[in-house]
Amino acid sequence: MIAVWINRLKKTYKLLPPLLSRDIKERYAGSTIGVFWTILQPVLFMLVFWLVFSKIIKIRVTFSTGEVPYLPFLLCGILPWFAMQDGVIRGASSIVEKGYIIKKVFYPSELFPISAVLSSVLHHGVGFLIFLIVFLVYKGDVFFMRLPALLFLILLQLTITI
Repeated sequence: MIAVWINRLKKTYKLLPPLLSRDIKERYAGSTIGVFWTILQPVLFMLVFWLVFSKIIKIRVTFSTGEVPYLPFLLCGILPWFAMQDGVIRGASSIVEKGYIIKKVFYPSELFPISAVLSSVLHHGVGFLIFLIVFLVYKGDVFFMRLPALLFLILLQLTITI
């Protein structure tokens, strides 16, 4: 079953880049600031959550090794959650939204969720880059030995979401 699905995707993989670029363009079509919203949205999310929970409510995260800065702690959990949630919602609704194409033309329907999830990963990839910058500011360095583990976790999340 999986081999048939993979062979079908190999035959139609050339359709994925145009579908992905169209999905990204449709996402920001009605916005006045356009693709800049990709950077602004994660920054605003981080800023609002950090202000509310760290400054207003004054939540402190302590472990046996001491207190952990709240912003990196928050981003470690909330950014993967947002990416997973967005990918699942957009992937699930993509077939219904593109039903007019599926009904009219023979088109591999599995490309729609894959495209939606990949555009979601690109959108939330900016948030992950911002997280790495925040981590660098708080921690002072990033162990490059841990970056492959981070890439593995991102690919695992992408696989689970699709």
